[in-house]
Amino acid sequence: MSVFAAAGVAILGSSIGALHSMIGERRILRPLYAETQTGILRSRSTQSIVRAVWHLPSLFWATMGIAIYYSRLVGGVPILSFLAATLFAVCGAANLIALRRPFVGGLLLLATSALCLIDWQIHTMIK
Repeated sequence: MSVFAAAGVAILGSSIGALHSMIGERRILRPLYAETQTGILRSRSTQSIVRAVWHLPSLFWATMGIAIYYSRLVGGVPILSFLAATLFAVCGAANLIALRRPFVGGLLLLATSALCLIDWQIHTMIK
């Protein structure tokens, strides 16, 4: 059972990360850089920094999802799932607070957090 929860975390984490990067590039970053003729975003280095900061959470979510799954396969420590649950929950709550409305990304992050907690609970019962 624990492997299924961990697999769900890996799938959701990787999917959320990939979608965040792809949609963010298409709907936020490219249009933002296209209209910037003056100001701080005119600089290529600033654009690169903003792009890197945008994609960093995506990389984190995908990496954490895969790490949880790998950890479960090799009998890793259960605290990783608890830590990931906390971080996914903070990211999901921040997303919902920042947008001031329910948004699919924030809700999926919270669902991933719940799966991490399920995985943690199962793994601590097994040990």
